[in-house]
Amino acid sequence: MPGNTYSKISLIYDDLVRHVNYSGWAEYLQNIIDEYNISHDVVLELASGTGKLFSKLNIVTRLKILSDISIEMLTHIDKSNSRVCFDMTLIPFKRECDLVISSFDSVNHLESESRLNSLFAEVNRILKPGGYFLFDVVTEHNSFSYLDSYSKKRKTGDMKYQQSSEYDAIKKRHRNRFLITFPSGEVVEEDHFEYIFPQETIIALCESNNFKVVGTFEAFTGKKVTENTLRIQYIIRSNG
Repeated sequence: MPGNTYSKISLIYDDLVRHVNYSGWAEYLQNIIDEYNISHDVVLELASGTGKLFSKLNIVTRLKILSDISIEMLTHIDKSNSRVCFDMTLIPFKRECDLVISSFDSVNHLESESRLNSLFAEVNRILKPGGYFLFDVVTEHNSFSYLDSYSKKRKTGDMKYQQSSEYDAIKKRHRNRFLITFPSGEVVEEDHFEYIFPQETIIALCESNNFKVVGTFEAFTGKKVTENTLRIQYIIRSNG
């Protein structure tokens, strides 16, 4: 997605995700890191947004890097953090990371298997041998379950916004449309898309890019993935 698709939504983003329990999500990731004994000397977060999740993650690192495709999003992150703007399918680093994290279904924003493949190739390239990539994706059941509840109107500060959702089951594409009204009366429209990929496709692409899939389960519960699962957690390890 072009970086400028977040040029306005970055202004309302924290209100938009106000329901997210970042402390709980960080604790959940911390438990995974501890359970799998994952090294975290150098950690990269992809699609950091405004940096709320990573700020809650209680791990000691030599270097942590927050990244996003949107420069506007990154401007909301404290300047004491290392922040880099890039497309997650074109990571501008050499191999050095112990751990890469992508949360909150950011991977679903990639619009094709080709782009998904590029993500796994790039993450494997910059991971140390034995390094881990933790990411989650939402499922088609999630799109059907929350379609109505995510149509809403809100006000934050001196701005108003409306959000509507639509899921195309043929294209496997979920669209969120935002109409943002500024105090001047100007109305800006932004569309954001997420794409649904079958679990077998994701696993096949991981394995074809020299990853071992060491864990897949229902996010937060740890239960086995079923047709009613809303979000799937993936834990994959680089074979070097």
